Amino acid sequence: MTSAKTGGRQQAAEDMQSIVQLFRAYPHRCIMVRDLPFCCDEARLITLCKEQTNIEPIYTHIQVDERRRTLHFAYLMFASQTDAQLAIRRLHNLRFLGRDLR
Repeated sequence: MTSAKTGGRQQAAEDMQSIVQLFRAYPHRCIMVRDLPFCCDEARLITLCKEQTNIEPIYTHIQVDERRRTLHFAYLMFASQTDAQLAIRRLHNLRFLGRDLR
């Protein structure tokens, strides 16, 4: 029998493998955003992207711990390389919920 903690780790490992595959398949359309606050969720991150770039990412994944708190980074995938580059320019060093994004 698998414990919830072990099952959670296995799911996290599978999620990370999927993300790695996305980055390998579309490296120019994917970005990593670091230094997210604990309270950030995917809805807030998507809203921030739309406010700053007028573009919504087509895929968003915030890495979280067992308590569902962000580990301060997320992966975003955009429809094009141009969209991803715009997001990098607009989000880098942006002050968001008390933290400077990287």
